[in-house]
Amino acid sequence: MDLRRIASAFDATLGVFTADQLRARGIPARHVKRWVATGAVERVCGKAFAVRGTAITVRRRAVAARLTWPDAIICLTTAALLHEIRVVDDGFTHVLVPSPRRAIAGIQPHLWSVHPSEVTTSGPLVVTDRRTTIADCLGRLPDEDAWGLLAWMYTRDQLSVADLEAQLADRRGM
Repeated sequence: MDLRRIASAFDATLGVFTADQLRARGIPARHVKRWVATGAVERVCGKAFAVRGTAITVRRRAVAARLTWPDAIICLTTAALLHEIRVVDDGFTHVLVPSPRRAIAGIQPHLWSVHPSEVTTSGPLVVTDRRTTIADCLGRLPDEDAWGLLAWMYTRDQLSVADLEAQLADRRGM
């Protein structure tokens, strides 16, 4: 069985797939287990895989998180990287989930809520919008990282005092 052909069947998800999706396409579970055991496919994060040699990008990790938990919203540093905001990638895929969950294979769940107007959709991804992502990063990253982000955004005219005041007003009490 040609794994490249299988990966191309998942173009909509950037070549990322789950074992359940493979089984739904008629591929026996034993094949999937063998591919994982031999390294023919590698875990992207969560329950999702890609054919060995596929670049594991932030976008593919975000897709993998959504395939693992379809109700998840990509947030925090993962969303920042998708919005091309300068933050350090900690290697986790951060997601907002509606109910408590344990971290799983590179996915870090968070429980704070966002308003539906604070998310954006791009293909299979649901991501906190740029404004919400900035506020979340400034409020939830370690102090040194948050101050660095604030300085970087301010010196590049990507964040004004009015923007920051509006974000603080929207999140009062959070």
